[in-house]
Amino acid sequence: MESGDNEGFITVEGAGFDPVQIPVLAHFFLPSHLELGPGGPPARVLVGSTEPVADSVEVRFTGPRPDTKWWATHSGGAWVELGTASGAGPGAVTWTLNPSGLDVGTYLDTIVVEAEHATGSPALFVGVFEVQPPLGIEETRESAGYGIDGWSLAPSDSIHSGLFGFGAEYVSWSAEASGAEWLVMERSEGGYGEAVVWRRNAEGLAAGVYEGTITVRAVGHPELVGVIVDRFEIVAPIAVEDAAHHLLGEDRLVAAQVLLLDWFGNRDGAFNAGDVLKWLDHCAEGGSGSGCALGSGPDPGVAAAQAGGPPVARRGS
Repeated sequence: MESGDNEGFITVEGAGFDPVQIPVLAHFFLPSHLELGPGGPPARVLVGSTEPVADSVEVRFTGPRPDTKWWATHSGGAWVELGTASGAGPGAVTWTLNPSGLDVGTYLDTIVVEAEHATGSPALFVGVFEVQPPLGIEETRESAGYGIDGWSLAPSDSIHSGLFGFGAEYVSWSAEASGAEWLVMERSEGGYGEAVVWRRNAEGLAAGVYEGTITVRAVGHPELVGVIVDRFEIVAPIAVEDAAHHLLGEDRLVAAQVLLLDWFGNRDGAFNAGDVLKWLDHCAEGGSGSGCALGSGPDPGVAAAQAGGPPVARRGS
């Protein structure tokens, strides 16, 4: 039925009288549609603060009744107090967040808006409120990587700057490597959302374990200094067939070589066919500095097929 005035008739029939028509007038309207948001970024305060924080979410209507009446409630913690909780037509629900006595953590509260004769009602908005610790940096962290004796590859690695706490998103950092020539910085400065990036160069390193350090400093906050201890383990070259036979239960690799293959492969914490196939693809390209060796067992094409991959021709060193 169309929106607006609609006219019809009810016919009454009975014995002993002619049919009678009673006119009926009905007014129909199409409802508007209720929408909320989008909201802003999460409200953030420093732990121990007692200053209330204002927050809000927009109320919108689309359709023929832009002045639809609405009202709001909330479900959640006592830290929320509604301000503007009703209106007619476009507007905003407002509230204040009281951080007094709250521990560090993330707090959620649901704002529910209802509107009369509107589709999309009730509409829900989940407000996020973060109570954060003072600005800080993770003091000591560890990272690890692997290389192969004579390997020409220098894969990059990265880690978060370590900055955290109230205002961390507005702080930049600088990083410096020391104690190891093989440790080369790729990104030595950046903002909160940017990672520290470096490369490990295995060229010229014999098999063994090496350590270097990366010092991260918060710009403008000299008291905030973090250290990344990077461990670099170099192993002997690995043959595809030795990797495949080790996967099948033969003792062909040392523990560090197994860890390298998983690190180079799918990095799921377990040595499996996916790691062997990744090494197979790598060794198929061959070349000096690949880290691939001739195996001590059967033909690599046969071994690779046994590990679940297609045969590959043996390549000399």
